[in-house]
Amino acid sequence: MPSELRSATATEFGPDATAYVVGAAKVPSPSPRSIATLATPEVAAAIAAVDTAPARFVGELLEFFGHTYKDEQGFDYPPVHDPCAVAFVIDPTVMQAVRVPLDVELTGTLTLGMTVADFRAPAPDDCTTQVARNLDHAKFWALVVDALERIGDPA
Repeated sequence: MPSELRSATATEFGPDATAYVVGAAKVPSPSPRSIATLATPEVAAAIAAVDTAPARFVGELLEFFGHTYKDEQGFDYPPVHDPCAVAFVIDPTVMQAVRVPLDVELTGTLTLGMTVADFRAPAPDDCTTQVARNLDHAKFWALVVDALERIGDPA
């Protein structure tokens, strides 16, 4: 496969569902290298400082995933993927996205369900799919902490 043609795994919902979502995409898909940011100890401390029930819950999730990623994959800190897409919907300046044709492999024996992004040529004018290339990590975590502060402690 040419280096300009990159792929990422399909979601846990299966290749047909992924193909449907990609066909209707209006927000960036993760980059084939996967847009993620790490929940470092500094991030955990900033979230803990909010000291509300939702912030404690998020902290517990990050701690759980941190242990899981460390045990299963040897990561020092857990990567956070899905909230990056939510952050883009809230503030598109949190990441750089480029229009790129996307498709999902539905017939491959070895590649069934892989999302394929074609970077070989400029996207056609009618392309509605985007791929996230860069994330402003500091801006992303500031957005998360701000959201947790705004939520407060629900009654």
